[in-house]
Amino acid sequence: MRRAPATLPAHAALIVATLAGAGCQLLGGAPPPPEPPRPAAGPAGASRVELRRAADRPTLSLVARLGDPASAMALAVAHDLGGEASVALAALLEARLRAAGFAEAAGAPHGLGLSVSVLVPEPGDAARFVEAAARVLRAPVGAGEPALGAVTRALRGLRARSQPGSAAAAVDACSGELDAAPDTPPLEPSSPRGVARLEAWRARVANASSVALAAVGAPAVLGAAADALSRDEPWPAGPAPDDPWPSRDQIGVDAAAGRAQRISVAFRLADPGVALEAARRLAAPSSELALRLGAFEPGWRLERAVGTARPRGACLRLDARASGAERVTTARAAAVIGVIEREAAEVARRTASAASNDWALDDSVLRPSDPREAAVGAAWRGLAAQRPAGPPRELVSFEAAAGPGGGAAASAALTQALDRERAAARAPVVERRVRVEAGQGELWALIASPCGTGRESSDDAGAGALVIRALARAAAAPGVVIEPWVTADGLGLLAHAARRDPEETPAEQARRVGGALGRALTALRLDGAEVVRARADLLDQLGAAANPGRSLVLESLAPDHPSWLEPRGTWRALSEAGADEARARRRQLVAEPLRLAVLASVDGAQADAVATALDGWVGPLRGPAETCPAATALTPRRGQLTVDSSVDDAGAATAWLAVSLGPDELPAARATAWLMNRPGGWLEQALRAPALASAARATVLGGARARALVLELTTAPAGAADAVAQVRGLFERLARGAATAADARLAAREEARVRAAEALDPRRRIVDLWRGASARGPLELGELHRFHARAFTADAPLVVTVKPRG
Repeated sequence: MRRAPATLPAHAALIVATLAGAGCQLLGGAPPPPEPPRPAAGPAGASRVELRRAADRPTLSLVARLGDPASAMALAVAHDLGGEASVALAALLEARLRAAGFAEAAGAPHGLGLSVSVLVPEPGDAARFVEAAARVLRAPVGAGEPALGAVTRALRGLRARSQPGSAAAAVDACSGELDAAPDTPPLEPSSPRGVARLEAWRARVANASSVALAAVGAPAVLGAAADALSRDEPWPAGPAPDDPWPSRDQIGVDAAAGRAQRISVAFRLADPGVALEAARRLAAPSSELALRLGAFEPGWRLERAVGTARPRGACLRLDARASGAERVTTARAAAVIGVIEREAAEVARRTASAASNDWALDDSVLRPSDPREAAVGAAWRGLAAQRPAGPPRELVSFEAAAGPGGGAAASAALTQALDRERAAARAPVVERRVRVEAGQGELWALIASPCGTGRESSDDAGAGALVIRALARAAAAPGVVIEPWVTADGLGLLAHAARRDPEETPAEQARRVGGALGRALTALRLDGAEVVRARADLLDQLGAAANPGRSLVLESLAPDHPSWLEPRGTWRALSEAGADEARARRRQLVAEPLRLAVLASVDGAQADAVATALDGWVGPLRGPAETCPAATALTPRRGQLTVDSSVDDAGAATAWLAVSLGPDELPAARATAWLMNRPGGWLEQALRAPALASAARATVLGGARARALVLELTTAPAGAADAVAQVRGLFERLARGAATAADARLAAREEARVRAAEALDPRRRIVDLWRGASARGPLELGELHRFHARAFTADAPLVVTVKPRG
């Protein structure tokens, strides 16, 4: 059975770095060398920890610190005797010190030993504590020991705890949790055998290698403590705790027995400084690990990040809890473990390269505001890393709901799933397209799904655009600009950034951009407010109010798939979309094939760094490979439709004429639209006399699945039919070959001018790279004639007229 998270002493600053609520070689390192004595106070009064070591005395840690109402001292003991010995000895020493005049002495046991702390208002109190600590440790335990009642009560509390499963117990042992060994008979302090056992434990730890003292506070208190220890008689010699190193990695599954499903991963590593600092960074509410865990569906919450400095090396432990009640599959558990492994390794790598190990250890001592907590940390500081560390080890516990259960078979299945997950993490997730543009001021990256709006129907038209816009609005990364990219053939996010400062390398710049894209795509919270704002933006782009004519045109040309033509969707679908629909569409987007385009500003290695960072965010959330839905054949409507509506401007009617396009007709359709729209162009000539339309414009919509040339005319109510007739006449003339060679040359020159102007913007270049667009020759007159002859036959156009009601 698994009990609630074990309670370590809240003031053991060096044992638990932070509470929050892979056997990876990067988590290893050489043990710190023996430290030379340092002054108790550095320049400008910056307190540090001074360690005074002697062969026949316990290590004494001194921290000069002003401002506390009273100074503090602590006694720490390290051993290999187990949790029951820690509880018994802590109760024994606490009771004895209270009897010696330290009425507020507080003992705190843990899996690696124990501590006792006191306040010492005066230097004389510090000297008395040193003398009393030596006396209570040296005094044998006999049948008349006054502290036996306190020991009995403390052990009763330990036995009341439920015991962890074997995998959880191994993780607990790494981080120094307080577990009683289930395979040893409980100690009965009142029995002769119990007294003898307690005395054996006391005698085992009462030596200079197993005990450390610390004083935190005014210099006079520190001096009194140091003088008292130097005057004390020599302490017995004895071996330091062996603190056995795990012989292998261990992965196990325990039954959660109806409680929350939890994953605990502990790394046994060499460097206490790395463990403590990494735990602090990982525990931050905005840490990437917390975001990555929350991106799962259902999400996971980082419960604790624990750094433990041990006599031999250290332990970094991370606990994550499933937020949902549904059973977590073995494959999903492996994905969560993989995220924890990789993020812990990355933070440990940055910690090892960016911070002094001694500084991290000292900081864990100096950080607590209560001087007693600081004293306990300082005392344990003298016992940490006494013995050489072994190779990095990883211990994993998955507390699973009924289903996988526990036992050897479930543990073997989790091991296999984790092996597959680690292998998958090394394989590329996103397709890459790269171009190096050396010398550019910024690096650009576009990640998008080539499925585009292919899965959307009339009911959810624009759901992808809504998600992308909401994510771009919510995205916030230092120095990285993230923009939405919404087309019928691609939905994604575009990011660009310059180097942050002269020290940032091109690879670090690329990882920053890739990480920002990954967080935005997978981990940013899509709350209702962001979705509402994004929806308002899209509806504003579509028009101030629902346009029934435009909606009817889209539905008629692309039945049940209007967003194949207009990726921003329709008024009706967007108005009904909420946060739940947006989150579901976001999960689908992450699961789809993803393509990454990178315009590198230095070299191709930047693209690799962007892709690797993205893969780390996206990969764990994806299941089996998905493909984009196949394009289905559409049957566009033709003919003439009339809609009465009260939403158009008073006194105006709107007419729409639209023709569907073939896959090879886009260049000719775009040229036709330009020739129609330009000043003095075909539309102006057709509608000039009499003035049949107050506005007229041709637009090309759609992408690979559906394409259309759409003309919108705004007329007086009585003039709509005449305006439509004039445009139909234009269509008939074009179908008979009215376009001239001069028209084709004008359109070709305009296309070349627009392309050249757009190419100055990296946005156009990266989109072309993403699409794989290749240069084509200039438009020829024959292309225009063939397109016009096919598209502008008498029965080809769809005509929709919207007239104001009344």
